[in-house]
Order: sequence, then C-alpha cells, then structure tokens
Amino acid sequence: MNVILLVVAIVASLISIALAAWALRKQRGILSELRASRERYMLVAEGANDGIFDYDLVTQSIYFSPRVYQMLGYDETELGGPDGLKRIMEPEDYEIAHAALFGHLEQHRRDELQRVMRLRARDGRVLTILARSVAKYAEDGTPVRVAGSYTDITDRLRDERQLQIAASVFEASSDGILISDPVQRAVSVNSAFVRMTGYQREELIGHPVRDMQIPSAATRACDQALRESDKWSGELAWRRRNGEGKALDSSVVAVRDASGEVAFHIHVCVDTAELRYAQARIRHLAYFDSLTGLPNRTHMRGQFAQALAAARHSAQPLAVAFFDLDNFKEINDTAGHSVGDDVICTVAQRLSESVREGDVLCRFGGDEFLLLLPNTDAAAAEVLTMRLLERICQPVDIEGRLLDVAASAGFSVFPDDAGDAENLVRQADTALFRAKAEGGNSVQRFQPWMGEAVTWRHDMQAALRAAIVRSQFVLRYQPIVDARANRIRGFEALLYWNRPGMGVVGPGTFIGLAEESRLIESIGAWVIEEACRQLAAWRHAGLPRFYLGVNVSGMQLRVAGVFQGTLAEAMRRHGVSNDDLMLEITERHLVQDVKGGLPILEGLTASGIRVSIDDFGTGYSNLESLKNLTVNQIKIDRTFVRNLMTESGDRAIVRSIIALGRSLGLQVVAEGVETAEQMQMLREFGCDLLQGFLYARPLEVDAVPGFLTELAAGKAGRQAGERDRVVL
Repeated sequence: MNVILLVVAIVASLISIALAAWALRKQRGILSELRASRERYMLVAEGANDGIFDYDLVTQSIYFSPRVYQMLGYDETELGGPDGLKRIMEPEDYEIAHAALFGHLEQHRRDELQRVMRLRARDGRVLTILARSVAKYAEDGTPVRVAGSYTDITDRLRDERQLQIAASVFEASSDGILISDPVQRAVSVNSAFVRMTGYQREELIGHPVRDMQIPSAATRACDQALRESDKWSGELAWRRRNGEGKALDSSVVAVRDASGEVAFHIHVCVDTAELRYAQARIRHLAYFDSLTGLPNRTHMRGQFAQALAAARHSAQPLAVAFFDLDNFKEINDTAGHSVGDDVICTVAQRLSESVREGDVLCRFGGDEFLLLLPNTDAAAAEVLTMRLLERICQPVDIEGRLLDVAASAGFSVFPDDAGDAENLVRQADTALFRAKAEGGNSVQRFQPWMGEAVTWRHDMQAALRAAIVRSQFVLRYQPIVDARANRIRGFEALLYWNRPGMGVVGPGTFIGLAEESRLIESIGAWVIEEACRQLAAWRHAGLPRFYLGVNVSGMQLRVAGVFQGTLAEAMRRHGVSNDDLMLEITERHLVQDVKGGLPILEGLTASGIRVSIDDFGTGYSNLESLKNLTVNQIKIDRTFVRNLMTESGDRAIVRSIIALGRSLGLQVVAEGVETAEQMQMLREFGCDLLQGFLYARPLEVDAVPGFLTELAAGKAGRQAGERDRVVL
C-alpha cells in the first residue's frame, strides 16, 4: 500500500513538474511573442518617425522611447515624469492638454485621443507635436496607464502653410495664371486668367491650352523653346470666350519631377495694355501740357533749337510771340479755378486753330502761351500776332455764362533782337510786360529801350529781400489725412508772402524769381526754422503727433554743407526728430536741378531724414531717379487726381503710381482731393494718405487745433480754412 502511494506521489510530482515546465515554456513563448510584438510596434513607430510614450498613472512615471529623446534632444534624466514634460511644453498648451487628457479619463473613454502641443527642444527650437494616446483602466474603472505616440508635425504644418500662402498668392495675383499637365491640358486657373479670357473656370479645366491660343509664330516658338529649355516668354494672342483675340505678355515654364519628367507647366499672363497706355501717357505729359494738350516748355526747347538752326541755315527771320491773359486772376477769383482752367483750354484751342502750318505753339505756364513763327519778319509777326490776339479776346462761353477775356502780346525777331533762344524769349517777355504796362489788350514788339521789365524784376527782388528782413513771410498748413482711418498724419507747410499793399500772396508769384535770384536759400532757411519752431510749439501744447512736410528747392541743395547745417541746427534747437519732418522736393527739381546736390540729398536720407517726391508723375525720368535715390514718399500730382472720375487714362496713371509706390515700399499721398468720390476711389486703389480741399485749404497756425478737433469728431470738411482769400 505504501509502495502504491509512493508511486502515485512520484507520478503526481512528475506530472506537476511536466505541467510547470509546459506552463513555463508557454509563458516564455507568450513573453517572447509579446516582446517581439512590442519590438515590431517600436520598429514600426520608429520607422514612421514617431516616438512612443507610456504613462503609468499609478507610479506617475513616463517611459519614452529613444525616438522621443532623439526628437527633443534631452536625456532620460530630464524627462522622467510629468514635471519634466510640463517644463518643456508651452504653458497654454499644457493647460489644454492636461484638461483634454483627464477629461477623457473621467469619461472612461477607450477611443483614441488626439491633441496638438508645442514642445521646446534642447536647442531652442519649438516643435509642434501631434500626440495620440489610448487609456487602460482597472476592473473597477480606475485609469492605470496612458500609452501612445508623438509625431513631429512641425515641417508638415510649415509646408501646409506654404501651400496655403501659395494658393492665396495664386488666386489673388493680378496676373493670369494657368497650370497645365504634361500634355498641356489645363488643370487649374486663377481668377485673373478667368477675367482676362472671359471663360468660366469649368470651361477651361481639362481643355488643351493650344485651343485657348491663336496659332502664330509666337506659339510655335513657345513650343520649340519648351522642348529645348523648359521656358519661354513673349507676347501671345489668347482666344477670349467671345472669339476675340487678346494679346498678353506671357511666360511659361515646365516643372519637372524628381525623375526628370515634366510634371506640369505654369503659364503666367500679364495684361500690359493699361500699363503701356499709362507709360505712354506719362511720356506724353513729359512733353505736353496736361490741361491743354499743347507742347510744354521741354518740348518747345527742342522745337526752338531746330527752328533756330533752320533759320540760321536759310538766313530767314524767326519771330517769337508771347501771349498772356490780362484778367485771368480776376476770373480765377470770381468764378473759381475750374472755370479758369476752362478759359485756358478755350484760349489754347483758339490759338491752335488760328496758327499757320509750321508754327509751333506751347503753353509756357499759367496763362502764358509762347508761339514760334518760322520764316516771319517783324511786319508779318505783328499782323499775325494782332490777328491771334483778336481771336483770343472774344468772349468765352462757360456753361452758358459769357466771360470777357483780355490779353496782351509781345514779340521779338531773330536775328534783329537776339541770336539765341533764351534771349529771344526774354525779349518777347519784356515786350509783353511793356504791352501790359500800357494798359494791356495790345501787341508790342521788343525795343531796346524796353528795360522796365528788368526794372520790375529788380524791384521784385528788392521786395523779396525786404520781406526776408521784415519777416513778411508766413506758413500755412494743409492737412494730410490717413485715407482709411481718417486721422491726421501730417501737414504740408506752405509758404505765403504777406506783401504790403497786396495782401497774402501765394508762392506761385515769387518762388520762381526767388530761385533765379538765389534768394530761395535765405527764404528756405527761414521756412525750416519756422517749421521746426512751430512743431515744437504744437508738441508743447499737447497736440497729437504728426509730421510736417517742408518744401525744398533743388537750388538749396547745391551748396554743400549749408543746407545740412541749417536743417540740423534748427532740428537740434527745437528738439525736432527725423520722424517729425518730411522734406518735399518736386519731381522737376529732382530730375533737373538736384543733380549737383544729389550727394547731399543722399546724405540726408542716409542720416534718417525722410524725403518725399512732390508732383510725382508729371515727368518720365522720375522712375530712374526713384531707382537711384532713397525716398520715403511720393505725392501724386493734382492734375491726375482732378480728372480721376472722368478720365480713364488718369485713373490708370494713378493706379500705376500707387502700385509702383507700394512695390517700392513707399508711402503714397494723393494731392488735390476735392470730392468724396475721389477719396473713395483712391482708397480702393490703396492710396495711403490724402490731401486737398475736401479736408481743408491751407490753415493759419491758430486754426490747426480746431481742425484737429473737427477731424477727430468727423466734422472737418470743405469749409475749413476758407476764411481768407489768397492771391495765387
């Protein structure tokens, strides 16, 4: 019996040992499979550029895979638990992630939780991490661990943003863009291309590009260039939806993939018709008067040289006649400047219709016209000038209102009175002055004894010198307003002469003579001193900050050191900073007079002084000057703004100038804004600042605070600054 029990016990022990061994082998197999599974998961995760974490909620420890440490640059001692993670996470992201995780756990959710957070790497970079996790719960529902992965999506987000930017640029571009596949079928077009061609977007997608183009030598050259060099540019005729052809400056480039195969083509089309018109218009304005369409002084200079050369060669006389309206100031004062402009245009038309073929007529400036009369002696010139004067002096009908026009004329003859253009014009001007001195409405030929014009100029110069000594000059200030915010941004300081016996005289009557006589240097120094002094007074009075635009003549910049010293001393004495001033120099001075002073102007801009180009757009060489000179602002000439609502050409020029300014990073100011319609259109074009009678005429210094109050309250309007009449 005992033997049997012993045998049973031995058998049972052997069975137990066998079962234990079997269980151990199975457990080892399971652990091995688990280890292999975990290794496979780790390999997959690491291969997918993901880091693994395992957060033990009981022990508050976090396991991070090697990829996490590699991703962030930390070692295991620095990221051992929640505190280490909190230290490197952006504070606002930590609060959001913490709330999301524990909210997930409180709801006993077993689905995947995703959240985006920013972690600071050891090298200072901020990585954007996509965290995915799942939770494990005990039998009683208590969460015990959270495991998941970290994916660095920093580059992906950057790429997505770049794609979004590219898509926005693609759609917002004013250039037409078409993208085609390797066989030149359209796959995408932007809104500008749709507008240019007149098609709907869905009418273009999938269609051959060549069906949209009118076959020509240019299309064949494009195909050939793409086969040889992957790019081409030139003018192509594109077929619009209505069947018309539209010439567009086009460029196309083939984009290849990593294998070298063409992936797609990018076609960029620019409608330059409006730009070409604007450029032609600007070139035209460089040589022709914008109001009358007559040749201007620049054009006349070339014509005069040719006429004189022909006269010398043929030994024929040449007459030069000057015409000037006697009562133009009265017309401007009583009927307004717009009526005055209509009168000037009518006079220009009458002269143009009455001159002979071969005669050359130009608007010399203001209400003055200059006429070249080839092959004309003194007797014939007098007859012709008298006939023209009679034609000019007929009443002018302006909108049903008859205005009496009076004029005077003077002429000189080559070679009797002078042998060169400058003196012939001067002698004709002297004869004109004599005709006016004798009561006007007459014609005078130059005579050597007519020196009174010279005397007048001497008297005028003496009066200007006295005005400097006796402080007869005053500054008035015209507001410059933010186009969108309708807030004050600056004032332009405008010079006036309070001349005894004549009242307040505008700068147009004396600035030219001041420049010719070099008195502009003394007058300009006074303007700078007074402008800086007034700026300091306004700052002391607590007025809001704004800049003050000060007009500078090119003549002031020709003497090295003088202007800089005057400006620096005035600014230092009154505590004026660079941001408080804007030096305004007209385009004419920039192009013609400032050449000798260009280094001075460049030195000023290099020192932080801001420069504005005034009357921008009235010449053509200004574009070259802009490219070579650092300026901060351009001011669109009022002649373009005046016809903004009625002339498509002027609208195109204004839009082009604003676009040019924005592309060069320059602030753009529109001068001569008089109507709300002009203001609205300039806003739509993207103009930065506005200046004109819509806001105020030039204000006396005491009226500035009141204007600022009215502007802030939205009440500033055309009535501001109209209290005093000014002789312009």
